Amino acid sequence: MASTVAVIWTDDRSRSAAETSTAASADWTPESVRSATSGSSNRVEAVKRVREADRRLSLLDAKRLVDRYAGF
Repeated sequence: MASTVAVIWTDDRSRSAAETSTAASADWTPESVRSATSGSSNRVEAVKRVREADRRLSLLDAKRLVDRYAGF
């Protein structure tokens, strides 16, 4: 029984974090992504900088923003 509760709680928490990240990514414009990633020498560094600028973003959403707008 306890494991079932833990799985449900984890699933709800993950869903909530994903929704928060998706909402946060909508706040980013192409210019803000380019600004956050300026000076990055590679894509990995660029993704790290975007995540540092907005802790609400998941790794996947930060990667998508960098891929879409930063030109790596």
